[in-house]
Amino acid sequence: MSVSEEKDIEVGDLEESSVDVDIQEDSEESAPQVKAEEPADSEELEEYSSGVKTRIDKLTKRMREEERQKQSAVQYAENVRNENEDLKKRLNSLDQGFQEEFGTRVATQIQSAKQLLKEAHETGDIDKIVDVQEALS
Repeated sequence: MSVSEEKDIEVGDLEESSVDVDIQEDSEESAPQVKAEEPADSEELEEYSSGVKTRIDKLTKRMREEERQKQSAVQYAENVRNENEDLKKRLNSLDQGFQEEFGTRVATQIQSAKQLLKEAHETGDIDKIVDVQEALS
């Protein structure tokens, strides 16, 4: 609609007179006024603030506790991994020590058996020769 508009209205009188009517839309009146509701008194505001503070404190405490638990789990995993590596090193060193000891023992037994076989041949003791050959096999 235009800002000013003429309309003829028939009233039914014999005398006709024209009347100019200006119609203006007022944007301020048509738009509803919305105001944010504020707490009525300072006590409500204080209660709201303290409630928010306690929620923030609880969430902060929970977050810190989760961080501590995470750090504890990481530390535990590192300790387990280090212990596992240490045990593997000990096992390898013990295994290598046993292998060397066994190798030395076998070499010594073979040397001893050869010496006994040599003595048995020199003395011609057939029973001793058979015993040494059984020990070698």
